[in-house]
Amino acid sequence: MKILLILCCVFVSSVSYAYDFESDGFYYNITSLQDQTVDITSRDVSYTGSVVIPDSVLYANRSFISR
Repeated sequence: MKILLILCCVFVSSVSYAYDFESDGFYYNITSLQDQTVDITSRDVSYTGSVVIPDSVLYANRSFISR
């Protein structure tokens, strides 16, 4: 029973990131697969200084537009 509980905790912690994918150091959430749009998120990383967010990003052989 303990092993099952540990495995469940490990699984939940591994999928609990607050982003859908990472590209070039930026973390993105897919907001619409139909419109192919994404929002940038910070995960647990703070962006500092001059940051240039790309207008679009490739993920899973699809081009998404940053909003």
